[in-house]
Amino acid sequence: MAEPPSNASPTNAAHRVFAQPAAVPWSGRHRVAVGGEDGETAFLQIKFASVKTLPPIGKQKRYAPQTLVYIHALEVDPPSNRDPIDWKLVTNLPVDDLAAAVEKLDWYALRWKVEVFHKIMKSGCRAEDARLQTAERLVKLLALISVVSWRIFWITMSARAQPDARPETVLTPAEIETLDRIDAARSKPRILRGTLATYLLQIAMLGGYLARTRDHPPGNIVVWRGLTKLQDVAFGIAIGSPRRCGQLKASSGGYHQHQRSLRSISSSVLATTISATLTVPFLPTLLFRKWAVLIISPSMYLHRRARAAWFRTSRVTTFISRLHEPGLAFG
Repeated sequence: MAEPPSNASPTNAAHRVFAQPAAVPWSGRHRVAVGGEDGETAFLQIKFASVKTLPPIGKQKRYAPQTLVYIHALEVDPPSNRDPIDWKLVTNLPVDDLAAAVEKLDWYALRWKVEVFHKIMKSGCRAEDARLQTAERLVKLLALISVVSWRIFWITMSARAQPDARPETVLTPAEIETLDRIDAARSKPRILRGTLATYLLQIAMLGGYLARTRDHPPGNIVVWRGLTKLQDVAFGIAIGSPRRCGQLKASSGGYHQHQRSLRSISSSVLATTISATLTVPFLPTLLFRKWAVLIISPSMYLHRRARAAWFRTSRVTTFISRLHEPGLAFG
């Protein structure tokens, strides 16, 4: 409820919060993008008013009244095939002119993107399934998950906003190289244009996107699944080097240089595995291999027999080796 005007009778509805803004004249117009492939826009007429809002009757002794700003945006000449836009917003931020009111409307127009971002955090990164028991640990986890969720959302939206952009603007060189190597092994290449939309389509198809003619653009779900599989393939490429321990002993300092290289690969593999764990709704099967300990311990990883056991059991390395088989192509 709102504080009624001094000249209002007790029987009228002047104490309703939207009864007072209804008497305020319209302040101006603003154009917003409705969405869709045709780029439809709509014109909204805007009004706003500051209203002293009272708490509920049963709680007026515990809570003090607050002065809130009520913004009303109504579409002008809406089309007949949909309902008109009619937004009524309430904020405790100051709104002194039309520009400030438009700013709040632009914030509200981003609400669906905010919901999609939260969906990635909750469904993709499983933020709600965390078993951490302290606020400090939860804050650290959410900070890391927010970065991962932002990147998935950013990749998806960037390909829609600028489909002809270079893939280097969004993807890392390792991701681009991995996609190129996968595409080179196919009998009919799919990457015919070096654009961001083309590379994102390949990532989405790794995540189950069918890419039919009338399908909508890839969404965040298939993109995060595709990125997970792409990281698995890049994982195998990173450790699938043809060099073996002891091959560089003859050269001066070559053996120690090779050891440092393997330690670097071990660290990057661990980081990639952690990143893949955070970006999918299930733990990758990579973590359940017995050789997971080898990734953490570089000294064990350098052992030749341990590496041979890994190559025999890893399905990722099997897939990478198939990419290099002559005469073998994927559809």
